[in-house]
Amino acid sequence: MTIEQAFRDDFPPAMLQELADGVRHVIVRTEAGLAELLHNDDEKRNLRPWLRRALMEQTLRGVAELHPEVANAESRLDESGFWFHVHLNIGRFIITQHALADDEVALRPAGYKEQAAAANQLFLFDDVNDIDIPDDTTPLYAVLVYGRCPDNSLAFAKIKFPKPNVANGFLQGEIDLIAQFPTFIGTALTTAPVEEILESEMPVMLQNNTGA
Repeated sequence: MTIEQAFRDDFPPAMLQELADGVRHVIVRTEAGLAELLHNDDEKRNLRPWLRRALMEQTLRGVAELHPEVANAESRLDESGFWFHVHLNIGRFIITQHALADDEVALRPAGYKEQAAAANQLFLFDDVNDIDIPDDTTPLYAVLVYGRCPDNSLAFAKIKFPKPNVANGFLQGEIDLIAQFPTFIGTALTTAPVEEILESEMPVMLQNNTGA
């Protein structure tokens, strides 16, 4: 069994559809919220990643609220003491969300990510992909990664599976939410970088308290 197959076993297609629709709505709601709150494009650019992140975490929580019989969500404070992260728990999977500049870019290292990804080492090598997971309670880690086009529409949205050392990238296998649920795309999309927040661009008081 591959880790992708294990994820599909725990995450029914109908719930994946809800997650896909939720991601699309976040992108739209982010732009609508910015237009309502701010008039200057520079201020919108400053706020966009933070508002989008909060709405995406709310989307994870919403999946759990719709399906309390199989899912739950919890907020956890990371080691910096600055960020809360929503963990969506479904079956044996822990799921978190992350904006990436490209869908092949590795996650930024963080203790909570590597702790969650520890059991993913079972799937590091192709020759073990046909073995069974030891038991149904073995915790595994998946991430919802997404990015935007220059016009702020959705560029990609995927479920991927980090390696135990998350800076080393992802395991083979992924779920492309755009490909699987094309009805939520709207207009044609092309993969393009999301805007990244560089520490040099942040206020000094935030530079030592960034999270992902």
